[in-house]
Amino acid sequence: MRRAAKAGFWMLDYAYDVCDEFRGLFRSPTTFETVADVKASESLNQPEGPNQLAVPNPSEGIRPIVLVPGVFEKWHALYGVALGLKSAGHPVYFVPQLGRNTDPIAETASRVAQLLDEKNLRDVVIVAHSKGGLIGKYLMMRCDPQHRVAGLVAINTPFSGSVWGRLVRIPSIREFDPADLTVTFLAGEADVNSRIVSIFGSFDQNVPEGSELAGAKNIQLPVAGHSRILSTAILRRTVVDEVTSLPSQDVPQPRG
Repeated sequence: MRRAAKAGFWMLDYAYDVCDEFRGLFRSPTTFETVADVKASESLNQPEGPNQLAVPNPSEGIRPIVLVPGVFEKWHALYGVALGLKSAGHPVYFVPQLGRNTDPIAETASRVAQLLDEKNLRDVVIVAHSKGGLIGKYLMMRCDPQHRVAGLVAINTPFSGSVWGRLVRIPSIREFDPADLTVTFLAGEADVNSRIVSIFGSFDQNVPEGSELAGAKNIQLPVAGHSRILSTAILRRTVVDEVTSLPSQDVPQPRG
């Protein structure tokens, strides 16, 4: 791809980010709870209890989805992806408590795992953008002793780090340095890669090293830009297809 084309896609991508921030002003957690409620019994506002969550039907490929955005992105960054998943019948959960998602990967993964425990979510698929994919993989490796997570669908995730982690010296970006301990740990462990789908575009200015992950299912789409890919119909269809096709996770049941 020529430099002029790359520069053009770069500007279009950041224009998309600005527009998405504006759209986020008109979206609230109440809105996403309505989007997520495939059935009335799945509301996040429901009181605690054994019937709090309707159990999806694995034979139909329906399972709970937890969405994790990238660094500096708020919960609404994956709103459009959530609409597609909701239309396909999946219960969808955001984690608005993550804010701008600037906390360390390990800390955030632990927080998301706590949500899975509190909601008693099982056979979960994490759908994540950018840093969210690293959080999802870390959770699968270190924070999921009850095997609640069936798999991860990651979009434009820097599984091998990003050169920007060396060039931009602020903590939330330095974490993507290919030499960072967390990044090297995640890159060196492949046990869960077979349960990961990595989706990426033809050009990603934020992850120039690429998002291909050895041992995972890698899917390249004809879309350019780190964030703009989230708005495309082809990405949303691909996410729904891959979420549905991931094998179910056998969860150990309590004894007694």
